[in-house]
Amino acid sequence: MAKVLGDRHLILHVGTTKTGTTSLQRALADSTFGEEDGWSYPIKDRLILKAHHNLAYEVGSLFQELGRFQESKGTWREMRQEVLASDLRTVILSSEAFSFLSSEDLVRLKREVSHFGRLTIHIYLRRIDLWLHSRYIQKAKFGRVALDGNIRTLKADARTDIFDVDVAFQGALVRRWREAFGADAVAVSLYGPQDAGHDVIAHFMRYHGLDGGRDWTVSQRANVSPSLKSLLGTYQFLRICSDAIGEQATITPAMGVALSEYFGAQPDVVSGRYRLFSHYLAQQFYDEFAEDQVQLAEMLGRDVPIFDPPTRAEYKGYVKEPLALIDRFTEDDHAFLNRLSTTYLHHKRAKRA
Repeated sequence: MAKVLGDRHLILHVGTTKTGTTSLQRALADSTFGEEDGWSYPIKDRLILKAHHNLAYEVGSLFQELGRFQESKGTWREMRQEVLASDLRTVILSSEAFSFLSSEDLVRLKREVSHFGRLTIHIYLRRIDLWLHSRYIQKAKFGRVALDGNIRTLKADARTDIFDVDVAFQGALVRRWREAFGADAVAVSLYGPQDAGHDVIAHFMRYHGLDGGRDWTVSQRANVSPSLKSLLGTYQFLRICSDAIGEQATITPAMGVALSEYFGAQPDVVSGRYRLFSHYLAQQFYDEFAEDQVQLAEMLGRDVPIFDPPTRAEYKGYVKEPLALIDRFTEDDHAFLNRLSTTYLHHKRAKRA
């Protein structure tokens, strides 16, 4: 197998999270140009959310302990077999779950990718405060934060589940991959105006010479931040349900879709881009990771930090007390929330009975 795969180029896109990964994965999985342009995105008929998460789960010890790996969702062996059956010389795998792998996990990953003649690992990084803000909003989308504007709460919520896996330490992350695969095999791009921009799809395809002269620009990115009104609607819905059942309610997928569809079609409660972090808090996060960023810059051959510090202009949309904006909800908004919560409570009580 090693001899047969020796003429194949494997491109491993490892995220990180909140850098346009979902948009890229959907574009690659849905594209009909791969065969014509000489690349494949294998086992896509069994992917989890159109990404190769299961391959990361197969080599990741923590993912194995959590029971994430599912053999039915595609394995490394099956992926290589599919590649062998194809004449396409470039293979793309993508999952932000790869960025969570430990040094020990990367040893196992190295064995899995050693069959390929050429390997390129592509890591996208985002300025730490904007990355944390995006993660915070993602949690708010599912009602997992308090939205109370308290700085301590914001910091605690924003940092939950981050330091345990080292992903926030971008210098340490890049060093881990370089030590495992060599500096020449690891490409690093910056998500945002300083480098890749926000259209990761077009940047990724051009970077690897796979754009085929096509326009990969997308009019609508996936998994973008919801409106502030949508976050507040989710908060209010969970508050109503939690008060009624005397415990913390959770959002079912169906309820999540209903909330997104309703509030996504409504005018927001603020104009322009909103921020749930203040510039002061953003600067705190930026400063906390200063040493790690210096190390990252040194690895990338730069004598200054790779990311400029946050500016006040970027955080001019800061909303200090978002919950106060629930007062701007209309009667129709409240009626919708009452109907949805009634449905939720009916199913909850029926399940208990």
